[in-house]
Amino acid sequence: KDLRSNELELTIHKLTDMVDDDPKRSLFVTYDMGFPKDQPFAGKTPEAKIGVQGQGEVGTASINFRTSLAVERRRSTVSAFERRKVSFEVVAKGGFWKGKDEVVARSTVALVPLVSQCRLCEALPLEQPTKHKERRGKLVVELRLHKPMGPNPEQVAEQHSILVVDPWPSGSG
Repeated sequence: KDLRSNELELTIHKLTDMVDDDPKRSLFVTYDMGFPKDQPFAGKTPEAKIGVQGQGEVGTASINFRTSLAVERRRSTVSAFERRKVSFEVVAKGGFWKGKDEVVARSTVALVPLVSQCRLCEALPLEQPTKHKERRGKLVVELRLHKPMGPNPEQVAEQHSILVVDPWPSGSG
């Protein structure tokens, strides 16, 4: 899909190498950019289950969620991209008897690369929700812009070489 010049697209592809104690419960991912101030770009994905056979096994949850946000191309937006991060939380859906939802993992990605690049695709390591300790699993996300936010967009260096083939000079003189 082509993006408009003032559009930021967030795609949350999947959770990989994820372990959950209860494979029957559904997981979803919440995202929060904390920007713009009047209406922060935040939301959540549809629910997905980890594709595993038994309890406590490693698996992948395919999410494939895509959303977009209109961004104004101003100097204040560029400085916000240089300072801000998008935060993600992996949340286990609480059941009828289990009560409320439980945050299973957290992760963040900085927006700085989007100042000079159009696309940022990363497999983010997950952390435990209460401590800054890594836990097993990765969240695969992608952020795209039509063109970079910064004043000097990425430039593709082109190099041209010209080969001129003339008749070889003969040695007689």
